Amino acid sequence: MTLEQIENAVGYYLATMPGAVTIVRANQDADPARPFISFTHHPITRRRPGIAGGGAVVVSGYFALSLVIARHQFATPANAIAALVTARFPKGQPLTVGTGRITITEDAQISGPGYPDMQDWRLPMRIDYRAIH
Repeated sequence: MTLEQIENAVGYYLATMPGAVTIVRANQDADPARPFISFTHHPITRRRPGIAGGGAVVVSGYFALSLVIARHQFATPANAIAALVTARFPKGQPLTVGTGRITITEDAQISGPGYPDMQDWRLPMRIDYRAIH
């Protein structure tokens, strides 16, 4: 399973959740209406646990999300989106990709306090995963 396949599977699952908002992927030049989710893939390890290097490939990593809303309002819209993401990605949630499987290894969670940037308010989240193929 390629990193692109992992990203596409998780991104699709996120984009099709009830109440979904626009998803902007890393290195994508976009300025959608608020609210939206900025979505970045962070693969951490790729290994073959077999002694001789054969067998399944295991990839572990996480997705960093930034829930983006307009500044100068209550954080309620970001908190509502965070609740949707948390419900969509509980610990143990499986996603099938071809003959491989992605498993969410922890409940999706807010990973830090919300903060303002030049024009928006952002709430960071994290989705941890392990993929086996």
